[in-house]
Amino acid sequence: HFLNFLISEPIQAAAVYRDGILIRIPSPERYAIHKLIVADRRREGPDSIKSRKDLMQAEILMAALAQDRPTDLEEAYEDAISRGPRWRERIERSLGRSPEAARLIETVQRRE
Repeated sequence: HFLNFLISEPIQAAAVYRDGILIRIPSPERYAIHKLIVADRRREGPDSIKSRKDLMQAEILMAALAQDRPTDLEEAYEDAISRGPRWRERIERSLGRSPEAARLIETVQRRE
């Protein structure tokens, strides 16, 4: 069910292939929040290389979104945490491991 969050509201992007083609990809804000969830779900544990990579990817994407599309990031975050306690737990655990991601979420929530 975490994938349903990721693939809802996709955007169109250009792919380099011959003359170029339009493809549908997950929205960046949903991808960033999904990375927070996935980082907490890794079988290898939260300190695994893959989990740390997930957090790093989330941080980088969230930093760009916080500057260029803060409302989109805030809405994706609010949508995810409203989906229930397990969703909130996973996201909050990842935010607890990533002070930068937590700071970015706080920043987009305070800007109103």
